[in-house]
Amino acid sequence: MSKSCLIKIIIISLAIFFGVFFGVNYPEIKRSKYTPTICQSQSSKTITKYCCDIDCTCEKAPSGLPKCETLVPQTLSLSPIGCSQNSTLCPKSGSDALCYVAYDECYNHKCLYCKYVKQQKCQMNCDTCYDIILNVMYNVGQQNKNSTYTQNFKSIDDANKFLNNHGPNNIFWCFYNPSSITEIILNRYFTGWRWAVFALSALPLFVCLITLTNLALYNYIKNDTWRFSVVFFIWIGIIIPLVILLNVWKYGLVSMGNLKVLMTLCLRFILRLLNNINKEYFQIYTDKFKNEKILTLKYCHFQINKIINQNQTCIVFGLD
Repeated sequence: MSKSCLIKIIIISLAIFFGVFFGVNYPEIKRSKYTPTICQSQSSKTITKYCCDIDCTCEKAPSGLPKCETLVPQTLSLSPIGCSQNSTLCPKSGSDALCYVAYDECYNHKCLYCKYVKQQKCQMNCDTCYDIILNVMYNVGQQNKNSTYTQNFKSIDDANKFLNNHGPNNIFWCFYNPSSITEIILNRYFTGWRWAVFALSALPLFVCLITLTNLALYNYIKNDTWRFSVVFFIWIGIIIPLVILLNVWKYGLVSMGNLKVLMTLCLRFILRLLNNINKEYFQIYTDKFKNEKILTLKYCHFQINKIINQNQTCIVFGLD
């Protein structure tokens, strides 16, 4: 692989890595820094409303359709209670719920050729959903603070279950933003699929960095087995464990003393693994050397015998 090709691959890998990191994972990382505290629910309120989505295709929208960004807000202002009393106050459905989006918004939809359609045909779908609004009190240092927390549910059963656990006078864990103490969340969970995508995006970059390390050591270590062992030790034995363990220590999961013990165990394991690899390599090299030595000795013995036979022949001819 040429250096220019490798540089291009690294640039593309970096773009993918940082794009996924800031677009997918960074919000969860920010939430992980929220400070834990105990919240007490003071009161709660349930708001029944409509939640609408649009489903678009690459089909060209017929003339006369409203724009989706106009139709959806109009529908969100309707109330399910008003709909139950007057059908004219219900969300549109069927062909009446058709709308269009402009071509510059096609990135929101999964169609490869949307950029060639100036006005995409879309269908608006609305369902009843529920907003639970909690008024909570919590501690920030030595002070009591009050704030509101809102969570949306598409099922009334899920909403009622949430209210049973977070209704008035209930006490539960919550987390506030140190930069804006009135902003609270109820959990700091990490989404598995987001980090799976992050790991996949980091894999090409990791391979490129290993390749660069191997190229950097090429002028100093010519033997491939030794060089790969050193690269393996640098990345798998030092850099990756150090990054993981420092983050574990940062979040207070282990003390500094335990961190040193874990790092020592990791290094011992990697050194032992490298030792086994090198033993196998030296065994192969030694066997090869022995075979070459035996062949050399046999060849020398053959040459000596040949010379002796020639000398004996000369002596015999001399006596005659």
